[in-house]
Amino acid sequence: TCIVNGRCANGVKPQENSAPLSGLGYLSVVMRNMPEVPHNALTGALDATAETSISALLGSTSVGSFSRVVFQDGDLSAFELSMPSASAGEVLAEMSVQPADAPVPTTASFTFTFFDDNIALSCFECRAPSSSGAPFRVTITNFLI
Repeated sequence: TCIVNGRCANGVKPQENSAPLSGLGYLSVVMRNMPEVPHNALTGALDATAETSISALLGSTSVGSFSRVVFQDGDLSAFELSMPSASAGEVLAEMSVQPADAPVPTTASFTFTFFDDNIALSCFECRAPSSSGAPFRVTITNFLI
């Protein structure tokens, strides 16, 4: 995984409940009280003979593709999904796990926010004190009003 000692590869803390629209990287979903999922402990791949279904819906149209089981320890499970394409804003997300022997899936709902990571703020001749300074002009790109 990219997270080492609570940090991603570039040394920053990972986003919580949000992700950029660029669709780069993976989404890790940590859940409690999920059914045990047979998987390879080294690769995280599902056991092909177990016929377990894992799915994620982020909003009404964005589907996250299951990548791997990160870990399962008692009642705590973590799953990794590849990031889907989406529109900016907050969505209702659902993650479902259904082992072959379960009559219905176990589903968890949560809110999730996609943000536009292409928004940029530029200023011209920006020389001002940190407070009580004179007004100055800025340019904002890719910012919806």
